[in-house]
Amino acid sequence: MEQRNLIIILIIDLIIIIGTIYLITVRYNDYKLTTTTSVKNLTNEEEQKDIISSTTPVAINMPAEIVKKEIRNIKFEYKSSKAQFVAIIGDFNNWKPKPLTKIKNNVWEITIQLEPGEYRYNYVVNSKVILDPYNKNIPVTNERGFKSSVLIVKPLSK
Repeated sequence: MEQRNLIIILIIDLIIIIGTIYLITVRYNDYKLTTTTSVKNLTNEEEQKDIISSTTPVAINMPAEIVKKEIRNIKFEYKSSKAQFVAIIGDFNNWKPKPLTKIKNNVWEITIQLEPGEYRYNYVVNSKVILDPYNKNIPVTNERGFKSSVLIVKPLSK
């Protein structure tokens, strides 16, 4: 009987240890994500301004007053059974991770308001930067030096 109680206690301890390791791993990945996606190795404010201005989305051949009126809600969706954390980064949010919401098993989504134009973006899945697997446009190398998916938001037709 005493041996059985000892086995139960060991199993409970093991469950607690595994839970703690999982929690530490999740928090570490969140920390690593925020530190690795920030702009690194910038020597002065001038370089920072250059990067921010080069990643600002520009509408193609559209007068400014029309573009501002045509803000569209664009839904981004990512499906994965292995994802524990999903965020989106792109030139529309200065490459700062914006977390997606898990809406059902294996499906993550976010809706972002965008003006007509061309945008570069990536998903961050479990701290790894990846292309959008469902985007059929040819990926391009962005200003930050890695390949990104391309999204073209067309103006509403009148």
